[in-house]
Order: sequence, then C-alpha cells, then structure tokens
Amino acid sequence: MTRRCVVLLERNETNMYLSTTELLLKIVDAVLQEPSSPKARTYKLASPAVSEKLRATVGAMECLREMGFQEMNDKLVLSPEASLENIRQIRSEIVNRRRNYETFNAVNNSSEMSSASSEGASATQHVSHFIMDVAGAMKNKLLQKKALKLIPLTELEIKAVKTHAILTKKPLKMVQRTMEQMCRDILLLELMAWFKRIIFLSWVDSPKCWFCQGETKISWPQYNCGSPFLNLLGTSTLHSKKIVYMCTLCQEVTLFVRYNKTEKLLETRKGRCSEWANCFALLCKSLGWDVRVVYDVTDHLWVEVFSVSQQRWIHCDPCENAYDKPLMYEVGWKKNLSYVIAFSYDDVQDVTWRYTCNFNSVLRRRNLCSEQQLLDIMFAIREKRQRGLSLARKEYLKKRMLKELVEFLTPPKQTDAAYEGRTSGSLLWRLARGEVTEKVTYVWAPNTAEISAQRFQLSYSCEKDKYFRSTNTEEACISGWQNGVFEFDSVFRKEEKDWKMFYLSRTEGSPKGTITWKFDFSSSGLVIETVNLVFVRSVFENGVIKLLMIGDTNNMEVPPNETAVSTKVLDGSKCLTLSAELSRGRGATAWQHAQLFREPVGSTTYPFNIVIKLRKM
Repeated sequence: MTRRCVVLLERNETNMYLSTTELLLKIVDAVLQEPSSPKARTYKLASPAVSEKLRATVGAMECLREMGFQEMNDKLVLSPEASLENIRQIRSEIVNRRRNYETFNAVNNSSEMSSASSEGASATQHVSHFIMDVAGAMKNKLLQKKALKLIPLTELEIKAVKTHAILTKKPLKMVQRTMEQMCRDILLLELMAWFKRIIFLSWVDSPKCWFCQGETKISWPQYNCGSPFLNLLGTSTLHSKKIVYMCTLCQEVTLFVRYNKTEKLLETRKGRCSEWANCFALLCKSLGWDVRVVYDVTDHLWVEVFSVSQQRWIHCDPCENAYDKPLMYEVGWKKNLSYVIAFSYDDVQDVTWRYTCNFNSVLRRRNLCSEQQLLDIMFAIREKRQRGLSLARKEYLKKRMLKELVEFLTPPKQTDAAYEGRTSGSLLWRLARGEVTEKVTYVWAPNTAEISAQRFQLSYSCEKDKYFRSTNTEEACISGWQNGVFEFDSVFRKEEKDWKMFYLSRTEGSPKGTITWKFDFSSSGLVIETVNLVFVRSVFENGVIKLLMIGDTNNMEVPPNETAVSTKVLDGSKCLTLSAELSRGRGATAWQHAQLFREPVGSTTYPFNIVIKLRKM
C-alpha cells in the first residue's frame, strides 16, 4: 500500500507536484549514493530548496520525516538510525506514482477539448450507456442463465404456490399442476422480497476511506486542487461512472466505481438504485417476464414487469421492496416528477402518467423539450429497437402500447394507502434528498446546568451542520439540522459548491417550505422571561420568509428585516415554538429565493442563535 505522505503530494498543482517530487528524488539519490556523507544527510531549513519548495508543498515534509529526517536547530538532518531500505521503498513509491501521474496528465491534456461537455450532457450520456447495457443484458441468454443459477427458484415457487392456494382456496395439488398466471404474479412478489431480504446488492451512499476506514463525502468535481490525475478518475467511461470521495477524518481521497455492465455487478454486488434496477431486471428476464427499466430524471430508477394475468405493467421497486405502488414517489417521497421513461430491449415508453395524480403540475415542469419533440425521439428509438422483430411481435407490442396509452388518459386516484418515504440509503442521505416522511418531533428541554443558571442557549452552524448548547459539551452537540427540529416539510440543506455557501431552503418545485423548533421548560419549574434571537434570513427577487414565535401567553411575528430581536412578549410562557415559512420567488429557481442561515465556508459566527432567560414561576 502506498504511504499516505506520497499520496498527499498529488494534492498540489501539477507544476509544483512535478518539481517537488523531482527535488525529493534528488535528495534520496544523494543519500543512497553516499550514505555516510554529511552533505547528503544535512540541509539548512533557511535554504530556498527547503523554505520555498518543500515547506510550501503538501506532503513534502511528511515524506522527509517518513524517511528519517529530523529538524535539529536550524537544520534538517537524516537520523543515523534511518533505514536505507525504507528510503529505497519511499523512492520507489514516488517514482511509480509520478509515472502514473504523468501518464494520466498526458491523457487528460489530449482529451481536454472532447471532455468539455456540460454536466447535463454527461449525465444524459451516462444514462444512455446504462440503458444500452441493461438492454444488452436482457438479450444475453448466457448471462440470463448465469443469473438464473443465483435464484433459489424451487424455494420461491413453493412459497408462491402455497400462497396462491390459500388465496384461491384451491387444493394445493391443483395449483401445483396448473401454475396459473396469477401464481406467477405471486412468484414476482417472492422474488422481490428475497432480493431485498438477502441484500443481493449492498447499498453504498459513500465508500469507506481506503486509508483509515473513516466516513467520506463526495469530492469530485468540487475537488480539483490542480491534479489531472484525480480529475480524470472522476469522469465517466462507457460502462461505468467513477466518483471521487474525500475522507472527513484524514482528507484522503477514495475512488468508487458505479458499473453499468450487469455482468460486472453480479461480481461487485454494490451500488444504488440504478445498479439494483439493473440486476433485478436481469433476474426477472431470466425467469421469462417481459421487463423494462424505468428512469426518473429527478434521480431514481426502478423496474416494471408485465403481468400476463392482469394484462398490464406492474411497478416494482427492488430498492424498497415495493410492488404496484406507483404513487409512492409523488405522495410518499414528495418528488416533483417531470419525465419518467421506461426502456426495454425492444421498446421505449413515456410512463410519467402512471406515477402522478396531478397531470397539470407535471406538465408545467416538462420544459426540456416540446411534447412533439419527445414523441419524435421515442418513435425513432422504438423503430430502431424493433428492427429485425417478427411482424407478430411488432403487432403484439403495438396493441400493448395502445392499451397502455388509454390507461394514461385517466389520472390514478390517490387512495388511503400509507405511502411511506424512502427506506433505501441512510437517513441523513434520504433527508438531504427530501425523500422521507418521518416526523422528527425533537423537543429541546433544559438540562441541570441550564436550570441552575436559569439560562438556555442554542446555536446552529449551517456550514458545520451542527447545533451547540451553552453547556458546550460533546453530549450537547447534535449533528444534522433535521435532528434538532420539531417538524419540517419540503426543506433541505443546500451546499453551493461554486460560491462556497451553505443554507436551508425549500425543496425544488415546492411552493412552500416550513420548519419548526420547539423548546419546553414545563418540567424545570421555570418560565420564559426574555428571548434574544439571531435568525439570519436571506431573500432574493420576491422571496418571503415569515418567522413566528409562539408561546403559552402570547405570540409574535418577527419583522422580516430584523436579523436580531430581543423581547419580553413571551414572559411567563412554559413553552416556545419557533416556526419559519419559506415561500414565493420567481422562475425555475424560485426555491432558492428564500434562504435560512446562509453562511460561507470558514464562518465563525452562528446564523441561528437563541438565548432564553428563565425565571421561577
């Protein structure tokens, strides 16, 4: 494994990296050529080579210390106990990493023009490659046989037959003989439950750090630091998407590859929704179902399977183990859908209307192209994919498509079914995407020290995404804005990478966002005397933020232009509810025109700070 100090060198700009590694190699070679020479083992700290180059370069001094160099008075001296074999190993690591770096640098420079496409075009290309790979897997008979061997088919069929016998009240032997199509639908349910239960694929929000196994966060394309080596790793290839993550502890970078090729996924068994949909579609196809992968442009993928008994496409989300719950995304996850497209190896269909009960709202969001342009594109894709099919197959697909289009004429009705938020992925990851319906209901109450001081203070840093209390202990610090609120709806934390700013805003497409904090002092024997509040609100265009303080004895709306307020209006109250409502704004970015706690990277102040002075009842 390459030493961390050698890897750290690549954090520098290209020219600095090359010149520094060249200097380090000269120092190493001098030592190895004349191990006992004082000149090769001693360097003045004030020399330009050390003070201007090595000290100014990330990782350089760490490499020298790893070799055995020590700072003694005004000099850098190689310890007599330093191992020459260790120095040779470090030299070898620097040479190998530098060779790879230069290779990637040359490749990156030669492809600079071709890689200058927009982020949107890159994402579209990646999805296109993904769909092609899935379609290829559906036609690959050898791959289907390989997938079939992974399924405990006998066990699942026995479960399906028993369930069908109970539902239809038919003798078990009769059901076993006929294997009715309805029983096939139950087999699909069993397959999906098995797929989720055994964790066919492990879900990866972010990989563990390769160096210290710490938590990581996505880094590329934000993480550049002048290194073409890392930038190239962060680009997508034809059958994979490579993403660079940075460790939150040691700042080391880790590469995570998301593969499109189904055959590769059967080996790695890692990924998120696209990988899950990819593999589950293959398993369904290996069992003889007509299946298609569904792509939602708001960032999710799932599968539809055609039921012969019901003569319709059935929504199946293997990530959630959800069967025939098409409204779960709009109702449960609070998604603002626009385009939902289904792909198979011989067809393509716009299935948006199966997944929404609000046609008018969806139509307003469909602004990437005209409806006629979308139809033309789908007809062209359909024609290309159906070349070579028999006339009988084409006729069958045509009739099935027409029946489906008739189904889309009537919006589905929202029933009383309990549509839950997303379950796949960590809670923080789902909350950041606004795809949960969990009600947090956190209530702040004073601890012993705060009761004794008759003073409660709470601060929140949007950059750190942490709450701090006046007791300032580790136990008093809560990470995650959503973990300290009483309730919220359609609000998320936004990180502007270009501007290096952080803030809370309502989710994109939502007309309104609300967030509430609750403070309860009823069990302390104290009541509120005064409230001092700092609450930073930023509005643009015609954005509006209403802020209310609600107590037992009185209420108060904080004037929109006031960032800091001190009041005794709530004197005598045992509880305080602080509620903010974000609304209005103009155009496609209206959701950004009302922001809470906007602050830059490195901020030392708290955009939300409340101090509540208490008194005895």
